[in-house]
Amino acid sequence: MALDTMEPKFGSVVENFKNENEGYKCGYCKSKTSNYSHGMWAHQITVHDYQDLIDRGWRRSGYYCYKPTMQKICCPMYTIKCNSVDFKLSKSQKKVIKRMNRFLSHGERGKQRAMDDSNSLDPQDVEGNSDLMEAQMTSHFATVDSKKFAKIKSSFQELTGSSSDENRRQDFAAHVTECSNVMSESKTEKKGPFVKDSCSTSYKPGAGPDKEKPPCKKAKLLRLERRNQKLASKGLSVDPSSSAPKQENFAKKLEDFLYPEMTQSPAHRLQVRLVRSQPASAEFKSSFQESLCVYRRYQIAIHGDPESKCTESQYKRFLVKSPLELKLVRGNSASVEQMWRLFVKYQKAIHNETDKECDQETFQDFLVKTPLKAWRPADGSGPPQGYGSFHQQYWLDDKLVAVGVLDILPRCVSSVYFYYDPEYSDLTLGTYGSLREVAFVRTLQSNAPELKWYYMGFYIHSCPKMRYKASLSPSMLLCPETYTWHPIERCLPLLDKNKYSRLEPNPSVKDIDAIENVNEVVVFHDLRPMYYGQYRDLAGSSSEDEEVLHYAQLVGKNCAKKMLLLR
Repeated sequence: MALDTMEPKFGSVVENFKNENEGYKCGYCKSKTSNYSHGMWAHQITVHDYQDLIDRGWRRSGYYCYKPTMQKICCPMYTIKCNSVDFKLSKSQKKVIKRMNRFLSHGERGKQRAMDDSNSLDPQDVEGNSDLMEAQMTSHFATVDSKKFAKIKSSFQELTGSSSDENRRQDFAAHVTECSNVMSESKTEKKGPFVKDSCSTSYKPGAGPDKEKPPCKKAKLLRLERRNQKLASKGLSVDPSSSAPKQENFAKKLEDFLYPEMTQSPAHRLQVRLVRSQPASAEFKSSFQESLCVYRRYQIAIHGDPESKCTESQYKRFLVKSPLELKLVRGNSASVEQMWRLFVKYQKAIHNETDKECDQETFQDFLVKTPLKAWRPADGSGPPQGYGSFHQQYWLDDKLVAVGVLDILPRCVSSVYFYYDPEYSDLTLGTYGSLREVAFVRTLQSNAPELKWYYMGFYIHSCPKMRYKASLSPSMLLCPETYTWHPIERCLPLLDKNKYSRLEPNPSVKDIDAIENVNEVVVFHDLRPMYYGQYRDLAGSSSEDEEVLHYAQLVGKNCAKKMLLLR
């Protein structure tokens, strides 16, 4: 399928939900009615519009896009991104890569981590199904009339020249059961890792260092002095070069750790493949079942989900369906069947989900379907595979062991979800996968200079085990009021004091993309686009003014003037 080389003026079609005043269960603090967000359904959306949306705190789960109500939600979610170009590896991250390299080279394995021990989980697993839960919330909302939208889609294709398959919203009600994620009905919850330890020990402050004594020397220098003293006591000369400061070694890059020189006969071989998820490429279709199986095992083992929730429909809704249509890329033959099986295996082992909850329909809705519209610049610039939604598959000795669901956008790669075979939990695949994704962004940046950011979804400061995201350095958080970015080091002291905080220090800075005139919002009514002011005149009523203005304030002036809001 050929990619569009230019985006139409109106390439996105969205439907607003009036759900902000309804509280839902929070997967982090376990409150039953304190999770508030605003949602909309993206029937189709361009990569540029979605880039603008996530830069205003939005995030997608399948076709469903949501934005937390920050001043009202119990656990504020701050959009977080990492600068891949200036990325710096920490010691713990180096250890994760070295552990994987030892396994690939020599077959060395650590102790298998117990799935019922929350402290043994990869920090990446903690975020779990929060996006899935958001997607399932749509079961509470009215569904669009399918026949009506079929007419809208036909008219819209004539307007935009779009030839993509119909991205029709599915009725979630038939597939939704009680929401469950990493924190619900899991043994992780019993451990209570998401509640701050209220016990604190007070210590009497010391008198400080003795000013009459010289400052302590570093252990390395003390060892060197002792060595020289031993040599002198034996009558041996001391080599002056041994005490001279050594020139610092050239710092290794991320790629130096990820791609070291392997032995001639490594114990295992790891291959990473990027495949298009929708419209599904041949490579994606052939690996579908195995990926779904791993997803099921992951959700059940890590997130404690029952098998009845790991359905194929749930998987498709969360990790396959997307408003971004994707570009076909070359990849080795795999099977969608294999991807589904991996999904099932993951959901069962990590999230404790049942077979019913891991069926193929769930798999498609959750991880495959996407509203994102494929796009490639007319001048041939940008990443070679174009922009859109993709699955990055990790094949170990021809066995699918992990899958990363990614959106490639004009300025970033956005991580949608990552799941793996629980049999390899000792390799810390979640952390390893995030490092491979950072390296992937760095690769794309060589062809697309603006594409240098790695988006990790949301950062929740009140959830200690989610703070691993801050370890990817340098990272920045999005201010929920001005939508400006700020180094996370400056934000943490503010969040230590208040779980919700304006991160922009300058009080005079305002939202530069704020809407001023509701009449400028573009809507789609009577099978044609028009300004909201025209629509209001036709309707003869201003009863929708408040809703449309609120929608425009959330998506910003730029998107409000480009995305078609269904009326």
